[in-house]
Amino acid sequence: MTPNFPDTWGVKAGTDEIPEREQILAPYIDTTYYSKWFGGTRSFKKLPISKVELLIKKGYLHKGDAQNESPTAGEFLDFMKKWKKYNVTSHGYEVSAAREDCRVSIEWKEKTW
Repeated sequence: MTPNFPDTWGVKAGTDEIPEREQILAPYIDTTYYSKWFGGTRSFKKLPISKVELLIKKGYLHKGDAQNESPTAGEFLDFMKKWKKYNVTSHGYEVSAAREDCRVSIEWKEKTW
């Protein structure tokens, strides 16, 4: 079953990518092990506060979402803002538009030196 996306997301049937979301995340895609989709997911790292806020504003990331036992995206954002002077960033993953559980998830915070 293909998820139903808002028209503004520009998703084409049978594709993994959401064009605007990919533009936001592209500079942060983790290419350490692979740069393409792996099992319908793709990792990102060193995502700054401004991009987390933009993903939330555009509806690609939801403040109340959390994976497993991790804090919610909103809690991560609050932490990043509180410690902004230390250039705290986040890492996580995006799930393909071809999957029913399409989303962006933050897994942890990072310190960017």
